[in-house]
Amino acid sequence: MYIYTEKVDVILLYFYLNLHINMKLLSIVLVLFFVLANSCQKERKTIEIQSNLQDTLQKNDKKNIASIGVSLHSNAKKKIKNWKEYNLVDAMLTRYFAISNAEALSNAKELSSLVTHMKDSIRDEKLNTASFKARINVLHNECMRLNDMAIIPAISSEEVSLEIKKILEAYSAFNAKLNAIYTVNKLETELELDPDFIKILNDSITKPVPILKNSNLQQAKQKSKKNSAILNKVKNLQK
Repeated sequence: MYIYTEKVDVILLYFYLNLHINMKLLSIVLVLFFVLANSCQKERKTIEIQSNLQDTLQKNDKKNIASIGVSLHSNAKKKIKNWKEYNLVDAMLTRYFAISNAEALSNAKELSSLVTHMKDSIRDEKLNTASFKARINVLHNECMRLNDMAIIPAISSEEVSLEIKKILEAYSAFNAKLNAIYTVNKLETELELDPDFIKILNDSITKPVPILKNSNLQQAKQKSKKNSAILNKVKNLQK
């Protein structure tokens, strides 16, 4: 009788241990299941938001037609012809002058990435000025904003269209700054200017035109027509 009872106890203990281990394994499996299910649900929700946004935009998806903004002058084009990052951004943004909201949002990630690479690839020291960096930062921020809009469920078509307009305006201002910098650089070789004036032009192109040095004043008078035209160009750049 004692031996029988001991065997029963061993059998019960065996089943208990197996049941306990199986319960632990079951708990782990259930936890993993709920984690994966929750993760899939969040991913599915994000996809649904993007899909719903695309559907909403496509219902009223007319192309945003904008007039071509400021393009580069021939001199500026020559200076940056080997700037690969700029050329990639230019090719992408050219499409944004006639683009639908849905297409603009689908390309927003690539656009923001291209602008980021362009921002980090400035090699010409003439472009290493606070005013130029300010222009490229504005363009970068607007492109990042459009990229964020791609995952905002409550965004409207009007807001997307407005952001596209802001990006194109920022790009035009960016090109205008490039034109101004390289035009001033070209004028420096055509007219002998006060070195302080050259520094002012390169820094901001925002201050009044300085007076020519006395040593150069006589030469300027002898070339009055040419110098007058050049100085008028400089003044126009400051506007």
